[in-house]
Amino acid sequence: MGDLLSRDELDNSYYRVQSGTKTVYVCGEDSAAIQDALLSGSNCVPVDAGGRGAVFRFPLTSGYGIIRKYRRGGLMQSFLRDRYSNTRRFVVEFRILSYLRKRDFPVPEPLGVGWEQQGKWFRGAIATRELEATDLLDFLASSSPGAESVVHNIGAVIRRMHDLGVVHADLQTRNILISGREVFLIDFDKAELCKEVSQRRRLQNLLRLRRSLEKHLVPSKVFAAISAGYGVTRFPIWLDVIYRIRGRVSDLVRGVFTTA
Repeated sequence: MGDLLSRDELDNSYYRVQSGTKTVYVCGEDSAAIQDALLSGSNCVPVDAGGRGAVFRFPLTSGYGIIRKYRRGGLMQSFLRDRYSNTRRFVVEFRILSYLRKRDFPVPEPLGVGWEQQGKWFRGAIATRELEATDLLDFLASSSPGAESVVHNIGAVIRRMHDLGVVHADLQTRNILISGREVFLIDFDKAELCKEVSQRRRLQNLLRLRRSLEKHLVPSKVFAAISAGYGVTRFPIWLDVIYRIRGRVSDLVRGVFTTA
């Protein structure tokens, strides 16, 4: 497999370190701390961040970095857990974050990415700068002044992401962070970078977020404000029905494997 992290894409700001079976790419600033955290978990403390990934925090000269180890979900979680046949999943997320940051899109700063090869399998992790922010659910519960305009801006941010050619694979409440009045999107694991995002995929992404809001009993006016910020006033009935059916089937399958 070729080296997917070209110097041109990363503006010469990241460099490669090889240590035995482990490979990491890190940025120049705080490079030693990032490198040690990715290679050996040095100074890393576990963080209860929800989701299936293992998340750790480590200190930087200013603020903290976050390490997220890749974990499988669904049926494959029982068989492979954190093993992958190649490094593509780790590298693609890192490339997408770098691509968005270079275009001043609000995502965490990518600090590094790394993997360890064990036989034919790879285990990987990504490092980003920690954001001082709250997720969407906590923000809505806090009744912050100006919340309506922030929620409206979420739609605009998602629209800009799509206009830049990126489709988020897990657009849900936990992956939308609010810092002050600024909206950030996080966790681009399995995201896609396309030449153009079709209208259907745009709406599907939004409906994925609606399902997450509904699962947490968020009032429908919140999604309506997000949709308005995006520029969408209505969804095709057929697509709406399909997504509701898919959601119910997904919940049933998840329940079976959770109780198995």
